[in-house]
Amino acid sequence: MKERNIHEDCVDQMIRLFAERIYRKGETQIPVDTEGRIRVDDLEMGPSVQNEVSARLATVDESNLHKLADPDGFRNDFLRAHGFEVPGVDYEQEVLSFE
Repeated sequence: MKERNIHEDCVDQMIRLFAERIYRKGETQIPVDTEGRIRVDDLEMGPSVQNEVSARLATVDESNLHKLADPDGFRNDFLRAHGFEVPGVDYEQEVLSFE
């Protein structure tokens, strides 16, 4: 998805949820699927992306993992979403206590 410039991290997806689904200017109906769910997985569930994922999964192994996938990007996104490895944060600083 990064290669197609449609990658979203958790925050990007939440922003799109509100901007394109919940608070759409001039729209009163929130778009939902056939089961009434508000979906924001349309980018990754598109046929072209799914076909590419299937093709890569069929051939991925330890020798080509970093070429066919982005495990480092996944790790960084996961850590940052949970407050770790955030650029500009000095993790050696003492934690302030408000007790």
